[in-house]
Amino acid sequence: MRALKIAILAPITAILASCGGIGRGTDSFLPTQTQREMPTSIFPSSPRPQSTKPPAPSDEPYTTVRLCPVSRELPLPELDFPYGLALIVLPGGDREQGLLRVGPDSIDGELIPNTIPSEDWVQRFEGESPDGKWFVLVRWALVSDKETAVLMTADGSQQSVIGEFGRGDSLAWISNNTLLVIGSERDSLLYSGTQNPFDFTLRPLPQPLQNREEVGLFMAGDEYYIVYYEVTTYGQAITSLDRFVVERLSSGEEWPVLSWLSGKSWDSSGGGLYHGWRLFVRSEGEATIVVEKPYGIDLATSINLLAPDDSSLSYGHAMRRLPLPGDGPNMRVTWESHTDERFWVDRYNSSRPSAYVYRLMMINPSERTVTDYCLDRGNAYPRTPASPDGRFLAWTQYEEEGGFLNPERVVVLDTQTGYTAHIDGVEFQGWGRVSEGPLPEGAK
Repeated sequence: MRALKIAILAPITAILASCGGIGRGTDSFLPTQTQREMPTSIFPSSPRPQSTKPPAPSDEPYTTVRLCPVSRELPLPELDFPYGLALIVLPGGDREQGLLRVGPDSIDGELIPNTIPSEDWVQRFEGESPDGKWFVLVRWALVSDKETAVLMTADGSQQSVIGEFGRGDSLAWISNNTLLVIGSERDSLLYSGTQNPFDFTLRPLPQPLQNREEVGLFMAGDEYYIVYYEVTTYGQAITSLDRFVVERLSSGEEWPVLSWLSGKSWDSSGGGLYHGWRLFVRSEGEATIVVEKPYGIDLATSINLLAPDDSSLSYGHAMRRLPLPGDGPNMRVTWESHTDERFWVDRYNSSRPSAYVYRLMMINPSERTVTDYCLDRGNAYPRTPASPDGRFLAWTQYEEEGGFLNPERVVVLDTQTGYTAHIDGVEFQGWGRVSEGPLPEGAK
């Protein structure tokens, strides 16, 4: 058996890719919004916090709230969308079509300028900034090994080339003015750095991230950290989870965390982690851990990853057992909030792949509530992004035809009321926010 080091998939995520180069944008472009001044050095040296115990799980029970309207489907204009919030969609999932913006001020869909591919190049949507004001399109020619990243506002009124990258390089928003860039393999390591898309400033990370399947990165103060775990494998199978480690990128200093979770077997017959687990890391290194169980989940919140925990703690001391409504034996986390402790889960039955029935729920540890929407999300991808304000969820429902999944419609859920709306014949790409000026008469 051998031990492997694997990075955790955190809310701020970049999927590592193959070789490529980093270039500089040539077009001059400054946003209308005031951006945070990037510090001269983003890697100051500061002492690591001392060890602290994670809070013990509270015995206060969770309350289940049902938001299950009998007639839940509404026209999109009646879904209480705030003015300026928009869905960015692709008609029919057709990559030869341009992107549409759909919202209260563009209910029938408005084409975002310069998003229709030509005969010479194709594109993909690479994600929106946390505040929804900007998104990145990555374009490449079919005969080229380079990709060009283009920054746009959600209405397309401001656009600029921000850089040239290698085919398959990964970009991910870390903040409203910072992208994480990973690519260009060098000496068995992957190049990694941050880029301000508004002034083209590229700053290499002080230590290249190791070549891992996934990288979890978070910020505390002006420092960058990664959190990874090590496992033992037998052949291709993972047999145990050995330890969790946090690394400070400015110095390479590492320290173990979550010792009470280490050593749990991934073999469900051994009574260990069963189906899987998720770790969410928000700013300043505060984490939530969810372990999926047939009865629901085990949960730990408000964990400080910057301070090693007490190795004498047990799984039972740190984790809370939380049964959830429904009969399916499988759970999966579909989305986690980046601003608070809320997250959403689906309950389903994996033994019936041709007839999945999902049951969507929201867990709010701060308010100690479980919101059951009595809602089957249908044939949809697990990840279900929330709007910048965290109120709405959106996902694409697909229909299977000839072994292929074709987008049927986009569904939007108001998590405060349980009401839904849908847009036929499009595929969801992301969220956008297009206006913060004076509102038209009657707008909210």
